[in-house]
Amino acid sequence: MKYSWLFIFGILFVSCNHDNARRPINKKNSSSKYEYSIALNQKIKELEENKINEYIKKDSLLSYTQSPYGFVYAVIKSSNQLKNKVQKSSVVTYVKTVYNLKNELIYSEIEETIEVGKSNEIKGIEEGLKLMQEDEEFKFIFSSFVAHGFSGDAKKIGANTPIVVKIKLLKINK
Repeated sequence: MKYSWLFIFGILFVSCNHDNARRPINKKNSSSKYEYSIALNQKIKELEENKINEYIKKDSLLSYTQSPYGFVYAVIKSSNQLKNKVQKSSVVTYVKTVYNLKNELIYSEIEETIEVGKSNEIKGIEEGLKLMQEDEEFKFIFSSFVAHGFSGDAKKIGANTPIVVKIKLLKINK
């Protein structure tokens, strides 16, 4: 009992002690990592753009247009009638075929139905669908930045791989 006041004083002394944050020992500048990452991404983008431009030169039958969303597209078959275009939250059914830039088949005809803006589809395809009407067929060339990026699709599309996607829009449900 006579040492209980010492015990209480010890607990108060320890609990009132504040640890101050220390400065990091390693003062290495982390901005060099960002500069390296930026330079690497610019190099990858430049290489992919060169490959895409070579592909377009070889495919002289189609006239390609640069999209403001970072991809290139060409109309394979256009619709003769004026129909509604795809808009955000439209439910669309389409068939897509995916190739690499060597025209090697990656995925054969896959029919999908998605709601634009709320699907897991890559943004390039969603933005490309907004350019289309029913019964039209487009050919899109997506850089890896617009497609699957650094990770690929974890199946058949590798990391940093530009892809060519042919899409035929079957139906638009609003």
